[in-house]
Amino acid sequence: NMCWILMHPESKHATLPALEESANVNTNPKNDDPLPPALMSDVEHAFVRSDDGNFIAIDRYLVHFKGKQVIGVLGDGLLPITISKNANGKETVQADFTCSYGDEHNSPATVILMKGHQSYTDHYYNNGERYRTPFSTNGDRFRTSLILCEKLRYDRSLSRHPPLVLRSDDGKFQIT
Repeated sequence: NMCWILMHPESKHATLPALEESANVNTNPKNDDPLPPALMSDVEHAFVRSDDGNFIAIDRYLVHFKGKQVIGVLGDGLLPITISKNANGKETVQADFTCSYGDEHNSPATVILMKGHQSYTDHYYNNGERYRTPFSTNGDRFRTSLILCEKLRYDRSLSRHPPLVLRSDDGKFQIT
């Protein structure tokens, strides 16, 4: 359920999207496509750790977001983000890193965090201090996130895809 909520932030219910809104849909029923509808064909289940050791990328997906399909990374841990409040007092999350993929470099990233019964700041930074880990824990620390690289173009015609690189401007955070 946690993954579903992150991958479908505009949905109030954990229901499958319409077939035509899914990626990698098997349009020929004679073919056996073992991939779930939203999964990219080159998903890397590598559990890759960022250079600073504070974030683990679990999987890479194509995610239906704001009416289009975008490249997304599901992961857990501390990311370079800024959590602030807008004029209405609503918390917003800004990624302090960019996405690069093939010839496309420094594309903006969008970070979606789990919304709990407390503020993003409390769930992301303040809760769970006693566990001394950069990752999600018991005690209301939510650090599971979905990173969306909305402007990158995924080329389905490639048989081997270039690496997806997430990197902060200061170079302290990087994951490939």
